[in-house]
Amino acid sequence: MMIRSGVKVLLGAMLSASAAVSATAAGSPASAGQPAVWQSYDILVHLTGLPRPYSCDELWYKFRGVLVSLGAGRIDEVLPTDCGSSSPSIHVRFFLPRLVRGSAAAASAIVAAPGIVDLAPGHPTHLEATDCHLVRQMRESLLTDLPVKVQSAQFACLSDAAPENSPVAATAAHTHASREHYALRVQVLLPQWPEQAAAPAVGQGS
Repeated sequence: MMIRSGVKVLLGAMLSASAAVSATAAGSPASAGQPAVWQSYDILVHLTGLPRPYSCDELWYKFRGVLVSLGAGRIDEVLPTDCGSSSPSIHVRFFLPRLVRGSAAAASAIVAAPGIVDLAPGHPTHLEATDCHLVRQMRESLLTDLPVKVQSAQFACLSDAAPENSPVAATAAHTHASREHYALRVQVLLPQWPEQAAAPAVGQGS
């Protein structure tokens, strides 16, 4: 089971703050920030046929890192189940900024602007070259439920050439892992940090 201690919660908060700043800088918003509120999301992601098993901690860090990179201002839950299998599930609850106008804009607590986020090995930190299938399924599941736009996607996953879990695929993944390549560029709405770093209150943006 995933470790859920006070130390880990504190570490997650620190990761959120630092990753949010990095994502904003890398995103280079194309326009000035506009009034926004926090919109809540509650999503269950089902992964299937992964070529290697992931521990609950691995899935926790990878999904959390991706959500923060996509502009999540608060992440209430990243709960993996069936860890270690080829088809785990991850329940995520988090907040993303949503632009508002009129009277809602006057009361908004944050500002946000469009930006570009690249998901690739090392970006965010816990994504690895061997996560090609994982990131591709994130695109096909998690991202389809979010207000984001995929601008480009490149996936060269090694085990595509052989049936999943076959000896050929396992040998290829072990011997030539460095040849895997993926790059996903996504247009998102990024909160502007640190000027408007207010965390969403409970129930806000629902």
